[in-house]
Amino acid sequence: MEKVNPMTSVEFPELVNERAHERTLLGAIDSYLSQLAHVRPYLVSGYRDVLEHMAEVWLKKGGENQLAALTPLWLNLHIGDATFVAERQLRRESISDFLAWTKREGLVMSAL
Repeated sequence: MEKVNPMTSVEFPELVNERAHERTLLGAIDSYLSQLAHVRPYLVSGYRDVLEHMAEVWLKKGGENQLAALTPLWLNLHIGDATFVAERQLRRESISDFLAWTKREGLVMSAL
């Protein structure tokens, strides 16, 4: 029996559309925070602030609303722009966990 890939199959267009939404930066952040609320709800508020701020800065600077467009250099500069050590640490943890999730979900090839 031939396996059907739900990401390319016309039999499951809703899965293709859902994954397309998650490949956008804003869509991936939304999906990540929704899943995080189920496993670590105590982190959602802080991580939401960091990730939404990151996306806002990225988009205002002309970045594309695509996960694959993020660059390690820009992410490191963004983390380093934090004024306080605690803020920098929260940015690093939030962004690292988000990027690891995108890799586990198959949305990107590597966690940048």
